[in-house]
Amino acid sequence: MRLPYLLAATLTALVVLAGCDNPGDQIARVVDPEMAELAKVQAMDRPAAAAHVPQCRIREEGCARVHEITGDACLRMAQDRLASGGAAPYAACAAARFGVLRNAGVLGTSLRGLEAERLLRETASRAEANEANMRLAALAALAAGVDHPAAGYYRASAVDWQAAFAGPVPCAALQEAQGHARQAAAAGPAEGLDNRAAAATLANRLSQRNQAGGCT
Repeated sequence: MRLPYLLAATLTALVVLAGCDNPGDQIARVVDPEMAELAKVQAMDRPAAAAHVPQCRIREEGCARVHEITGDACLRMAQDRLASGGAAPYAACAAARFGVLRNAGVLGTSLRGLEAERLLRETASRAEANEANMRLAALAALAAGVDHPAAGYYRASAVDWQAAFAGPVPCAALQEAQGHARQAAAAGPAEGLDNRAAAATLANRLSQRNQAGGCT
């Protein structure tokens, strides 16, 4: 019956001996390190969160949020740096974080995960970009009709990239991609992303590809 009291007393004594000014916070870290890591990440600014490597296991309480927060920070940093350079490591970080969530079945194929894969393609070498584009196409196909119609933007983007850099694309695929882009252009923002303007531009470019290829 006295075990809980003895455990708390022991932990408090350890904290005091360590010279901690806030024993309650230190005890929380000893008893529940996963939630302590989450609290730490939540208090970080964006660059610090992007630089943080999760130490928790994905199935532990609070760990999914740690991955999501750090992945989102990496994603925003990659978006901010895409035009000026230096986006590649942040895109890789975002893709990795959202990939962990997706593979664990925690978050599913989110739009932010797709955006991370798109940015990874945009910052990769040509050989790596081709692999990234195929992965983006596969993930976007899984998300289509399940999560949000805005996922159509990424399906269309993968087809457009293939047509531009990887060889001929059948008319049926180009026409289908144009339709996906149009649907995405009409969809509302989701997950903090608004790709309507980019989707509209993509739909117009695919229309031009269809016309140039004699696709009707």
